Amino acid sequence: MYQFYFLVIVLNLLAGTALAFDSLDQRVRVSTFFNPELFQRAKFRFGLGVATFVAAFFKLWSVTHGDWYILGDFFPAIAGLVAGFTLMLEYYRDRRGEETRALQRLDRLFLAPRSVYGGISILSAILHFLLHSVLFL
Repeated sequence: MYQFYFLVIVLNLLAGTALAFDSLDQRVRVSTFFNPELFQRAKFRFGLGVATFVAAFFKLWSVTHGDWYILGDFFPAIAGLVAGFTLMLEYYRDRRGEETRALQRLDRLFLAPRSVYGGISILSAILHFLLHSVLFL
């Protein structure tokens, strides 16, 4: 289904932009293309994270014509899972008052390098769009 294929590309691009918005705005001025108030709103980021995570999860199991039946589109799905989970974790951490050891570990693993994960998600979306028939993309 090419609609679902395109949905994963758009969600990876938006989730990556949300994760790396501050660093991208300093380098490329993405605030001229995207509304900074929207991308910094917690509920928008959470909704985008849920949508990206769910779409990426189903993309692991859906196969575009010509791909392997076991893997689906592996790299964009993994990038979407990580980007979506990072956005949801960020929302959860902001809402929770106390810090636990597990939350601190997740913070180091996912939230500290979030701009790197955002860049990987954007790169995966661009490569997935341009190289649609390559295995693992």
